[in-house]
Amino acid sequence: MKLPTVFLLTISCALGLEQESCYLCKEKEDQKVIIEKENNDSNVNSVTKVEATNTTTSPSNSEKPIRVLPDRCPATQGTFSFYPEIQIPGFEPFEVGCYSDLMIGSGWMEVYFKSSGSTEFNSTYEEYINGFGDPKGLWFIGLEKLHILTNWKPHKVYIYDFYGRYSIRCANFVVGDKGEGYMLKKLEGCTGDISHFNLTQGTKFSAYDRDEDGNLDKNWAKELGFGWWFSSGNYDLYYEYLYYLNLYIRRKD
Repeated sequence: MKLPTVFLLTISCALGLEQESCYLCKEKEDQKVIIEKENNDSNVNSVTKVEATNTTTSPSNSEKPIRVLPDRCPATQGTFSFYPEIQIPGFEPFEVGCYSDLMIGSGWMEVYFKSSGSTEFNSTYEEYINGFGDPKGLWFIGLEKLHILTNWKPHKVYIYDFYGRYSIRCANFVVGDKGEGYMLKKLEGCTGDISHFNLTQGTKFSAYDRDEDGNLDKNWAKELGFGWWFSSGNYDLYYEYLYYLNLYIRRKD
C-alpha cells in the first residue's frame, strides 16, 4: 500500500526536493472529470453537472448510446489525477491513471509504479507482458500495451525514483515488440540525471525468469526483485533508489 500523502510530502520537502517532485508524490485521488452544461430544455437558467463521456447514438432510438472511449490521457485536465477507461487497437477497454501538474503539464499516463518493499513486481516475464496490479495503486500496464502505445503514436517519458530525488524526461520513447525483447528502441532527447538510472537505448526488458541484462555474472531482475530494462552496468550503488520507481508517458500530438 502507498504511504499517506502527508508522510510523503513531509519526507520530500524535508529532503529539499524540487517542487515538481513534491506534486507527483501526492496520494492518488479517484476523481471523475465533470463538465458544466447549460440545460437548454428548461426555461430556468440552471446548470447540470454531467460526466464527460463521448457517445454516439445507434440508428434505433430504442437502443442505448454506444460509448466511444478515448485512446489516451487528455491533453488538459482540471484535476491532479483521475482514472478513465481507454481503448487501444487489439485490446479490450482498460483503466489507466492520468495525471496533471502545474510544473510538467497534463496528459501523463502512469504505466509503472512500484513502492518500497513491494513484492508484486517480482513477477514472471509473461506476467510483465500482460501487465498486473491496479492503476490506483501498484501497477504495471504491460509490455505489449506499452509497445502498442509508444509505436502507434509518438510519446515522451518521465521517470523518477525515491520521492523524486532523481528524475529524467526524454522527448522520444519507444518500446520494441516481443520479438525484439521489448527493448528500449528509442530513448532520446533526455534531460536530468540519466546516469543514475543506467538506462541505455537498445536494452531489452528483464524479469527474474528471463535475464536480458547482458551481464554474464548477474541476473539483476532476480537479485533486486523486479523487472526492468537492466543494462550490463553495476547496480550495487543504486540499490536504495531502485525500491521506488515511477514511469509516465505522454502523447506528443
